[in-house]
Amino acid sequence: PSPLLPPALGGWSATAAPRTGIDPAAADAANASILKEYGLKNFASADYGHGGHKLAIQAMRFVDATGAYGAFTFYRKADMRPDDLGRAGAADGREVVFWSGTTLVDATSDHMGSEERAVLKALAAALPQNAGPEGVPPSLPRYLPPASLEGSTVRYAIGPDAYLKAGGVLPAEVVDFSRDAEAITAEYRSRDGNGTLTILEYPTPQ
Repeated sequence: PSPLLPPALGGWSATAAPRTGIDPAAADAANASILKEYGLKNFASADYGHGGHKLAIQAMRFVDATGAYGAFTFYRKADMRPDDLGRAGAADGREVVFWSGTTLVDATSDHMGSEERAVLKALAAALPQNAGPEGVPPSLPRYLPPASLEGSTVRYAIGPDAYLKAGGVLPAEVVDFSRDAEAITAEYRSRDGNGTLTILEYPTPQ
């Protein structure tokens, strides 16, 4: 596979060779079991510099788009605003998270300005797009009614650890992820009241 992070990006240079690996614990020790559930294949992280600007980037490649999308919903913070990077993105003043193909990118900087965003756009454009079934995102998010949906609260899980850590309401044993369940949870807010919606999908009617 092509390297996740190149030594240079749009005039920015990595301060050292990117750190790479396949162990979820090396990518994110606190959430290793969650990355395993989403199907992490490999990761790379590097610090880039340009003039006085610095940008730390971590890219994680998953077995399919389902894993990349799920990891995006997990790492996206509730106070982030939507962003147009990649297939879908979210950002605040110091961090940008986006996914494209089967890859999730998480970038941080002291100031996420136009130069930093230009680098991330170049990276997003260079990420491979999988044409086979592994490149097809999950269909379950399309079932969420759009009216009154708080988009930044959407969480998608295919395993119990991600489901519980993201605030799953129903007990994980009731969902029973051993049956290849998929779960999506979102918050709704309107003048009529607030609520949480959970949708579960299984591969068979049984």
